Amino acid sequence: MQGNINSAFTCYKAAYDIYKTSGTAKERINIYGNLANIFLRKNKLDEALLLYEKSLAISQKIKDVDGMIRSYVNIALVNTYKNNHDEVLKKYTAALDLIETSKKYDTAELILYNYSFYLYGI
Repeated sequence: MQGNINSAFTCYKAAYDIYKTSGTAKERINIYGNLANIFLRKNKLDEALLLYEKSLAISQKIKDVDGMIRSYVNIALVNTYKNNHDEVLKKYTAALDLIETSKKYDTAELILYNYSFYLYGI
């Protein structure tokens, strides 16, 4: 399993190097998110958080609501591992507020599940 994570990291890092200057905003969002997921799996929380925040910033800039929701949830997840409970609440609230204003209810179930799991685990 560790070999697969390292191989995935190598591939996404190469893509990151290419797309950070020449890719579309959506491509950068995806690359940042996938790299962050790998850092999260490796328990490199600060690196994961930085990339999820970059993904959020790009999503906000291009008004990609799905990207913003996904980023808020991922940032909440990292903060769960870091025991930053205030940030977890803020990010899940931001995601739920976006769902409410954008009427993207199809993603609400997953977020509510994650948030309830977080609350149960406190």
